[in-house]
Amino acid sequence: MEPVIRQHEAFWVMGLEEHAKPDQVDYRAFWGRVGPRLGEIGPVATGPSAYGVYFPCADGLCDVFGGLAVPADAPVPDGMVKREVPAAEYAVFECDLPGIAATWAAIYSQWLPASGYAPVETQPCFEVFEEGCHEGLVPVRIWTAVTKVAYTPNCPR
Repeated sequence: MEPVIRQHEAFWVMGLEEHAKPDQVDYRAFWGRVGPRLGEIGPVATGPSAYGVYFPCADGLCDVFGGLAVPADAPVPDGMVKREVPAAEYAVFECDLPGIAATWAAIYSQWLPASGYAPVETQPCFEVFEEGCHEGLVPVRIWTAVTKVAYTPNCPR
């Protein structure tokens, strides 16, 4: 499970969101609400990929977002939100659709502790769902905001 480390420029997303703990969201129901609204965004979207974005919040929860990437000046339909994902450095992981939760768990329990990187808790992380990911033809990509951690040896004085 070795990711690619990449910079990603800032971009905008438009869709629906709910304020929750990511591990307590009913994603089937959530995407069931998002999916029918994607057609309203499609004409202004910058591409066909869907995004699941986790915007951190001060209360320990996050805004779980689902939608499409759009230009900054795209008009927002009633009942939707448009948010900016700031530029950042990311560790990019690939998995299949059924393996998303297990991949997130492995990122935080296995990869991060041994990687020399730390998560950037104030930066959104996101998933990219390209056409074909539901059929297993292409992977889901998980972009986790990270920062390099300086190695400090633990030696006695």
